[in-house]
Amino acid sequence: FASTHTSPASSPDRLRLPQARFSGNSSTGMSLLQVYTFVCVLWFATEVIGTRIATGIRTQSLDRASLGAIWITLLLSILAGSIMRKLGLGDWRRHERVLLVAATLLVVVGGAIRLTAILTLEKFFTVRVTILNDHRLIQRGLYAQVRHPSYLGALIGFFGVGLGMCNWLSLPIVFLPILGVFLHRIHVEERALQQHFGQEYEAYCRSTKRLVPWLY
Repeated sequence: FASTHTSPASSPDRLRLPQARFSGNSSTGMSLLQVYTFVCVLWFATEVIGTRIATGIRTQSLDRASLGAIWITLLLSILAGSIMRKLGLGDWRRHERVLLVAATLLVVVGGAIRLTAILTLEKFFTVRVTILNDHRLIQRGLYAQVRHPSYLGALIGFFGVGLGMCNWLSLPIVFLPILGVFLHRIHVEERALQQHFGQEYEAYCRSTKRLVPWLY
């Protein structure tokens, strides 16, 4: 026998479930943010450790205070970008998931390019612009295409850092000052290499791009 009685549990009104709402505060969004934050912190930590290891063991420094300028610019630009994000101006958080994935990938790719370049240089890698007594001009690997692949990797990574703030104002606030200070560093470094290697470096410059393959 079938009952015609409708219980409260089977009522159409009672069967309606609240629709799930996805936002930057969802568990998925938070996990992406945590991955992005972890990757950034890991990258910064390796840079700090690498700086401490490679500082003070070189000979003639031609740095012109560019290393200090880089660190000051990094700290101030990232701080300013973070403040802008907190203020909510230029908010991009409606695209948070896509931006965090892209940002994390950029930091990873940039860090990998920079690490590859550093390993290629081996003992000739310096955190200050320095000419060693037995210095050689490395032209293999990434250096066969661009003269400053480690800076290219760093800039890709910092573009990712700015993008991960999910704020269209934070992105240029973070990236443009860092781009400027790295271009200054490149000028200082190329001047030192030109003075030391002369025509060999001039020929190398003619066969490569400064920072971006085939473009610049």
